[in-house]
Amino acid sequence: MKFACIEYTTKSRKVWIPSPEHPNYLGDPLSEIDPTSFGSYTTALNGQHVPLMGVILGQLDGDVLQGLYRRLRWRLSGTWGNYPLSYFRNFDTILAVYDWKRGNEIAKFVKRLRIAYPNTIVVGVPTQPFGQLREQWRSDEGNLSNLREFYDSCHAVLSIVRATVPYQQSLTKTPVVYIPQPYPVEYATKSWRDYSDKESVIFVAGDTSRPDVLAGHLAAKEIQKTHKDYMIHVTQTPDSKLNRQLLENTLHEVVPFRPWREYLPYLAGVKLAINMDTWWTRGRVQADCAAVGTPSIGGPSDAQVELFPDLLVRDVEDFQTAINFGNNLLGDKSFYDKVTERAKHRLKSYNFEKTVERFTKLVELIKKDEASKFPEYIWDNDVLVEKSS
Repeated sequence: MKFACIEYTTKSRKVWIPSPEHPNYLGDPLSEIDPTSFGSYTTALNGQHVPLMGVILGQLDGDVLQGLYRRLRWRLSGTWGNYPLSYFRNFDTILAVYDWKRGNEIAKFVKRLRIAYPNTIVVGVPTQPFGQLREQWRSDEGNLSNLREFYDSCHAVLSIVRATVPYQQSLTKTPVVYIPQPYPVEYATKSWRDYSDKESVIFVAGDTSRPDVLAGHLAAKEIQKTHKDYMIHVTQTPDSKLNRQLLENTLHEVVPFRPWREYLPYLAGVKLAINMDTWWTRGRVQADCAAVGTPSIGGPSDAQVELFPDLLVRDVEDFQTAINFGNNLLGDKSFYDKVTERAKHRLKSYNFEKTVERFTKLVELIKKDEASKFPEYIWDNDVLVEKSS
């Protein structure tokens, strides 16, 4: 497979190519590539990670003058116009990542690509949590029409959240399939720490711009009333004043944001994580928790539902359930160990090798115009397997 992952912009702003010595999860997450997002497909499939802006501005083919012309056109008309697609002629499979902020441009790119290279397979996937995409429809209905145009132009749409498949399928005739996001299991699980090696810390994770996340702060406060020697940690963010207000009169600390490779050992050292995000997201925190042996109580992100089903909080209405989970975990080591070992075992089904198998199966079905026959994957003895027909 000659594979490329296309994003409108990338952190490096240039084509990124993995090597065995330098996979995406060892790259600089600030200036190079994300350690656990779609760069994982680029690594797993030994492809290229390409910024569409690099093509538009002529940076990939050295046509800087055309790039200057298109910049001027953008300022005058708000459109880039047509740009050459020849860079993509050597790929037979493309994962096109949709970003609502540039949805119109990405949708137009995929439509043009399908016409220019009709034999190239295009699988689409949104980069934002699906809950965030829905919010953007309310602020601008054009965001919904751009997403639907993008979906309709792809051979298949990849969902990284199982629960969103029927919701997304209702928007398009293009088959929508679920494949869990690939995760660098073998690398991340090296940071695993047992219960006895962890500190008495409750880590409250999540983006507090999403209101339901704030329930995690309050749940941690209630758990701390029973486990008085536990410290609550929250990450330094622009709204840390809100964190402090929610956690006033509690034993808590605001800790710095850490790059992923530093964050893993930190997360391995805390006894409990809480993330009440209900925005239909992939669940990076929960995947990391499964890798390092820290139980995660949380809302229905994909990784929470799949890896920590025994600690799932369906809605903020289940606030007391989150508190009960926390008290049970910190008061019952056998339950704690059962939950973390199960999550670690399930996480193996997310590794790169199994991702390549699933994605390759999807591509082969697309070639036969049978993407709708892509199998559902279910858990059998905590292993993700094809559901038998």
